[in-house]
Amino acid sequence: MSNLSLYSRDRQAYFRQYHIDNKEQINLKARQHYHDNKDNEDFQNRIRAKTIRNRTKLRVNNPAKYIFQMAKNRARTKRLEFTITVDDIIVPETCPILGIPIFTDCNIKHNPNAPSLDRIDNTKGYVSGNIIVISWKANDIKKHASLDELICFGEWAKRIIPAQEEKKD
Repeated sequence: MSNLSLYSRDRQAYFRQYHIDNKEQINLKARQHYHDNKDNEDFQNRIRAKTIRNRTKLRVNNPAKYIFQMAKNRARTKRLEFTITVDDIIVPETCPILGIPIFTDCNIKHNPNAPSLDRIDNTKGYVSGNIIVISWKANDIKKHASLDELICFGEWAKRIIPAQEEKKD
């Protein structure tokens, strides 16, 4: 073992303990630095870029936690009830509505196959029993149509699509 690696581990341990012992003081300095620089455009761009990098990393490495955090932010913004935990969010391998595979390792935010948290009853908040993870594509279809419109579309598709397939034969 080299002296450098031993030094690095000792240094990491020292700084880890330092942060634990001085957490309040470090947070106070960070808040003061943010307050002093919040109007600085370059500072804001660096903060924004770091946030995007962290969210992308979380979306790929721990999709349930990412979905949880985004839902929590939406609930706070829309003033919805929020009582779920990360354990309530189960990301399936395939979309229960469309049957397409759900990709959790994709870096693209609005990938049609990305997981998306759906509130089954939109009058309720994010509560246990009212959420399901479906594909982003299925959630996008659902959010832009009422139940009656979805039923009408399904009935139309049942009539039209078989008729078109008969014409091809």
